[in-house]
Amino acid sequence: MTIHWIGALLFITGSSLEGFRRSNQLQKRQLALIEFAQALTWMQNEIVKRQTPILEIIQTQIQRKGEVGELFGFFQDQLTMNQSLLKEAWTKAVLAYKPTSNLSVEDLEWITRVGDAVQPYDRQSIEKELSFIIDMLRSRHQEARNLALQMGKVYKALGVMGGILIVLLLS
Repeated sequence: MTIHWIGALLFITGSSLEGFRRSNQLQKRQLALIEFAQALTWMQNEIVKRQTPILEIIQTQIQRKGEVGELFGFFQDQLTMNQSLLKEAWTKAVLAYKPTSNLSVEDLEWITRVGDAVQPYDRQSIEKELSFIIDMLRSRHQEARNLALQMGKVYKALGVMGGILIVLLLS
C-alpha cells in the first residue's frame, strides 16, 4: 500500500515539475528578449554615435552574463577562428546559439537580421535598421510577457492537476 502512495506522489511531483519547467521557459524567453533589446540599443549607440569598432563591441557584450554574452561569444568565434564575413559570421553564430536558446524561431529570425543591419557603411542606415529590429524585439517582449502571465499559471495548474488526474485514473 505504501508503494502505491509513493508512486502516486512521484506522478504528481513529476507532472508538477514539468508544468513549472514550461512556465519557467516562458519567463526566460521574456527576459532574454528584453536583454537582447537592451544590448542592441547599446550596440546601436556605440556604432552610430561613438563609432566603436565591432570587435570592441563584441568584447564588451561577451562580458555580459546570460544569453547575449553566449551569442556574442559564438559571434567572436565565427569572426576570428573561421574568418567569416560579418553577416555570415552573425548568421552562423545565431544558428550555433539556437539549440541552447529559450527564444522562439521568430525571435531568432529577428536577431539574425542584425547581421544585415550592421553591413551598410553609413551610420544612418545602421541606425534605422537597428532601431526597427529593437522595436520589433520590444514588441515580441510584450507578447512574451503577456503569454507568460496567461499561460504560466495554466502550465503550473495543468502540471499539478494532470498528475492528480493520472493518479486517480490509475487507482
